Amino acid sequence: MDTPTFLEQWHKVVFERDMETLSELLADDVEFHSPTLWKPKQGKEIAHYILQMIIQIFEDFEYHREFQDGDSVALEFSAKVEGNNLKGIDLIRLNDEGKIVHFEVLIRPLNTLQLIFEKMTAELQKAGFLPKS
Repeated sequence: MDTPTFLEQWHKVVFERDMETLSELLADDVEFHSPTLWKPKQGKEIAHYILQMIIQIFEDFEYHREFQDGDSVALEFSAKVEGNNLKGIDLIRLNDEGKIVHFEVLIRPLNTLQLIFEKMTAELQKAGFLPKS
């Protein structure tokens, strides 16, 4: 899959909340770097869970700029979480089949990131991906 086709599919995931397409786009061995987790998470199951959760948490989501370089894309976005504004960047790298093998998210400001951290931690603990503290 070429990068423009990937981006078309990715926008379908985000804006139509198409979780079936999300599953198709994730490689089994995807490495997911969240700004709220200390270590990257490995594997399709947890990456899918986190991305699905974030798509539900973010309000008024918009992409602003897209940068492409070979098998990699950087997507600048904005959204809100409980009325708090945020800006971020998705850094995505694809394998030869056009599936996501690396996904890294950068978000600011700190107050909104803290809110996302609290929501994500609670959900990941409920789902058994993180130990309860």
